[in-house]
Amino acid sequence: MHVRLSELPQARARYEAALPIYREIGDRLGEANTYTGLGDLALAEEQYPAAKEWYEKAWAIYEAIGERHWRTYIASYLATVYLNLNEVERAGQVLDEGAALSRAIAGQPNLSSIAWGFNDLGNMFDEKGDWAEATVAYTAAIDTDKVEAVFYRNRASALISLNRLEEAQADCEMASQLAADHAYTHGRWGDLHLARGEWLAAERRYRQAMAQSHDPGDWRFDLAVALWGQGITAEGWAEFEAALPLADAEKVKTMVREYGRMHTLFPSLSPLAEALARLQSVAA
Repeated sequence: MHVRLSELPQARARYEAALPIYREIGDRLGEANTYTGLGDLALAEEQYPAAKEWYEKAWAIYEAIGERHWRTYIASYLATVYLNLNEVERAGQVLDEGAALSRAIAGQPNLSSIAWGFNDLGNMFDEKGDWAEATVAYTAAIDTDKVEAVFYRNRASALISLNRLEEAQADCEMASQLAADHAYTHGRWGDLHLARGEWLAAERRYRQAMAQSHDPGDWRFDLAVALWGQGITAEGWAEFEAALPLADAEKVKTMVREYGRMHTLFPSLSPLAEALARLQSVAA
């Protein structure tokens, strides 16, 4: 639903006026679709508890009357609401249901939105450092939409964090087939080379990522490690110092986790240990 924010109150008033009419005439589908509309409006305003209430009412009616198309429509939106309310298990359940319904309906075009819902679920697990569950969610996204490079890149990242490097390489290769020159494809190859201690190959991939990216700063922390690994210490520190002032709190938190993981792999890399301490002090 595409409604300007300024038009939301009027749209909500129309839906609320329609509800008693649908109830009076016994139009369950019209009632459910009105709940869905109210859920869409609440989601647009990031009013997640209200969106949950409306979407769940709609879902219950769709299920009761055997309406599959509309359940697939709201599955990804309801999952988004659950994720924002930290109801992660329920988000996964509704996405599973939506995917099953989509596959059962001939010509159903909504699988892409379901796949992105699984990807969002994977991202939430990834942010928590739960890479095993992130891998499961990204795999569900891939099973739902096998031609989206983002899902392979994201699963590769989780697999690298789990040190499952051969599997990560297979996903990097698939991402290259689908989006060879994308900045994040180069970046994911850089991450894989970095995890293997292939410093020069990692540096080359990160520089390619920076050349293709609208925000080259995304890769400076990683490039610094690739340079330190080659003994190019001063240039590595220059990249680190350039990246640090631009990193928001969430980025710093992410890099504390990533530098900590790499320090475990390469404990003798002294600039990495020093940089990790710097990041930890900033994050504190």
